[in-house]
Amino acid sequence: MKKTLIAFIAFIAILSLNSCKKSSSGSTSTDTYLPNNVGTNWKYKVTTGGASSDVTYTVSTNTLVVDGITYKIITGSNGNEQYYAKVGSDYHSLIKVSGQNVHLIILKDDKNVNDTWTTTQTLTGLSIPGVPVSSATVNITYTLKEKGTTRVVEGVTYNNVIKVEAALSASAAGFPLSLGTIEYYFSKNIGIIENTANINNSTIGVSINDKYELKTYEIK
Repeated sequence: MKKTLIAFIAFIAILSLNSCKKSSSGSTSTDTYLPNNVGTNWKYKVTTGGASSDVTYTVSTNTLVVDGITYKIITGSNGNEQYYAKVGSDYHSLIKVSGQNVHLIILKDDKNVNDTWTTTQTLTGLSIPGVPVSSATVNITYTLKEKGTTRVVEGVTYNNVIKVEAALSASAAGFPLSLGTIEYYFSKNIGIIENTANINNSTIGVSINDKYELKTYEIK
C-alpha cells in the first residue's frame, strides 16, 4: 500500500506539473485556459532538487476517449504523454494508477475566488506483498485563489491569470494522511504558466518538490 500511495502521489504531482506545461483541452483555443490546437507547444524550465532543465510539450493529432470524455494527447520532449479535456467550464486530466483510470478536474473557470471543488477516487484491487490492504482513497480539494490577476514568470508578465491550489490527502484502512499542496497558474488563451508541487509525508516516505515555469510558447 505504501508503494501504491507513493506512486499515486507522484503521478498526481507530475500530472499537475505536466498539465501546467502541456496545457490542452477538448475545446478550441478561443477563450480557454488550456489551448488545444494541434501544434501548440510550451517550453518549461523544470526545477527539481535544485537542478533545472527544459522540457517542451506539444499538442498532437491524437485523442483518447475514456468514460465518454475525449482527451487530447500532449507529447513531451522527455517522452511522456499527458491527457487533457475541457467539458463546459471544467478542465479534466487523466492518469493511470495500478491499471485504473483516474480522472481529475484541475480547473473550473466559472468559479469565483475562494470557491472550492473536490475530486475523490478509490483505487481497488491493490496487492502489495505483506500489506493487508486492497484499496486506498485519494481526495483532492481545489481552491480558486486568484482570478483576473497578473503574474510574472521568467521575466514575462501574464494577464488574466487564475491561480488554483490543490490540497491532497489520502486514506487507507481508515488511516488519514495529509500529503501537501500543488499550486498552478493558468493564463487565459496561453495555458499553465507556472506550477509548484510540495508533496511531503514522512509516514509513507514521499517527498516531491518540483517547479515548472513557462519560458516560451507557440499557440496555433
